[in-house]
Amino acid sequence: MPTLRSYAAAFCLLFAFLSASAETPVYPLFMEYDRPGLNVPHWSFDIQPDGQTEFKPTYASPQPNGADNAVVRFTMSTSGMQKLQKLLLDSKGMQPCETKTKGLARMGMKTLQYAGANGAPAKCSFNYTDNKPLAAAAEYLTAVSYTLEEGATIDRLHRYDRLGLDAVLIRLAAAAKEAKAPELASIRSSLQALVSDDQVLERVRIKASQLLALSDQQ
Repeated sequence: MPTLRSYAAAFCLLFAFLSASAETPVYPLFMEYDRPGLNVPHWSFDIQPDGQTEFKPTYASPQPNGADNAVVRFTMSTSGMQKLQKLLLDSKGMQPCETKTKGLARMGMKTLQYAGANGAPAKCSFNYTDNKPLAAAAEYLTAVSYTLEEGATIDRLHRYDRLGLDAVLIRLAAAAKEAKAPELASIRSSLQALVSDDQVLERVRIKASQLLALSDQQ
């Protein structure tokens, strides 16, 4: 006869199995974006389970100092990793994928891929999706790409046109205030370089310092 203890042990094993299934990791995660006509018409993210991330932009025009298509490496924040994990698990294997609605404007082709349950890959390419968690995951990484692109702009202006930094910092701060510039820590070195440079306008250094403080809260 099964004992109460054996039932309890079986329940614990079942609970552990269901918990593990519910937390199936979505990493490594890959996303690429294509939209002709932009300054950066193509980019991709490759995010590993430990948060190590590679961002590969393709610029529409040559960049100064050989920065064309340079790979940016950084560590995705724990909160960002958890956010993406939850959204992609909630997306139910990224299904449904592309919307069935016809005649929508081209808003950029997004492709996401990750190793799903039991190692079976999940992949989806879409211009627009009705899958809200999937759309939110793509929007988050698109916002991270904005942060990184602004970081590249800061580096370029810091070297070649310091007077242009003020407008960029104002724009970036406004985006960050609206949660449209996540992962500011990914451009920490660029912001710190402004703070440490007494040849840069004081208001620019102040804004850079404020963004650095905000990066610690994301």
